[in-house]
Amino acid sequence: MEIPYIIIKESESLPEIVDIMSKLNNCFKKWTNDHYANCYCAVGMSDYIFLRTKKGQTKLSYASLLNIYHGTDSGSGYKKFKEGNIKINIESGDIMLKYVLSMFKVKNLSERSLRAFVPFCKSITNYDHDKFLNNFKRSLPVMDDCFETTQFYNKFVEIYNKK
Repeated sequence: MEIPYIIIKESESLPEIVDIMSKLNNCFKKWTNDHYANCYCAVGMSDYIFLRTKKGQTKLSYASLLNIYHGTDSGSGYKKFKEGNIKINIESGDIMLKYVLSMFKVKNLSERSLRAFVPFCKSITNYDHDKFLNNFKRSLPVMDDCFETTQFYNKFVEIYNKK
């Protein structure tokens, strides 16, 4: 039986080393966001340690936490996450997480709704979460027909603007 061998180029760039590790380990199972986070946590990157801690506390996915603390869930956000280039904003992220968790206490929505909720909140000047939450509680049956991000976003706007 032939034994394959791999030549690895020498590198001191952490993102490049992680990329090489993920490709080598992809032979058996594709790397998840947990793998990347654990790798960057192991070398002491504080933003990743923070996100991993929040993931354990909230049970939200890294995708949702990236949306809340980094403001993105797009491909470029994942690319930055995998490259070790995430810079989170703890202050605004903690406020957004508080909003999200209070909304989830009222109704357990899918994490997909976060892809709409975070940009929705950021789009409203002087956003009033108490106003939104009161309207949201009265609009719960309406939220049941949302499946796509744009539907959630439009419903959030509609709910927020209710009199």
